[in-house]
Amino acid sequence: MEMIAKDIQILGVSELWWLGQGRFTTDGGNMVIYSGMEIGKKRKGVGFIVEKSITKYVIGYNPVNERVMTLRLQGNPINIYVMQVYAPTTDAPDSEIIEFYEMIQGTLDSIPKRDLLIVLGDWNAKIGKSSEESDIVGKHGLGTRNERGDRLYDFCAIINLVIGNTLFKHHPRRLCTWSSPGDRTRNQIDYIMVQKRWRSTLQNVKKDQVQIVVATINFL
Repeated sequence: MEMIAKDIQILGVSELWWLGQGRFTTDGGNMVIYSGMEIGKKRKGVGFIVEKSITKYVIGYNPVNERVMTLRLQGNPINIYVMQVYAPTTDAPDSEIIEFYEMIQGTLDSIPKRDLLIVLGDWNAKIGKSSEESDIVGKHGLGTRNERGDRLYDFCAIINLVIGNTLFKHHPRRLCTWSSPGDRTRNQIDYIMVQKRWRSTLQNVKKDQVQIVVATINFL
């Protein structure tokens, strides 16, 4: 329903909380693909919902595990490769964070180099805003960068990603993606990123009223 209201064609989901991996078609014709934990408690999990009008362009997908999933779409003149992530929380040990980033890097190493790459999801990291010239972080982020944000920044520098949320000026309520109980603390920890060479495809990135980060992307 929110996809229809916001005219969203591809929706990435974090913390899906479904076990196993699978794909199905909704009554409305949308494609749902997901990747969760194999056994145990219903925790973590990632997925995509693809609007019915573009399901015919889905070339394939890869449910890597409960934290990383990829989707590939046929495009013109190039194909589009989308990665959805759900990073470990800030209380996770460093070894788990290192493993998470190595897994992402290994997955990205296998994708076609010509594809337009979009990376989105919950990174559980505060990237903040840049006070100086940067081709990774813009001047419209929220808050102050933390240690996990430093790691994310370095990762983006290695694989040439720009963080779309920080590029467009919006009210802080359109920038924050996580609020503490009672709305006492607001953070920006969910991001939509593209390769620097495709920076011009991003027309806007903001959070809507129901905690969905929406990007307007022009592929023409």
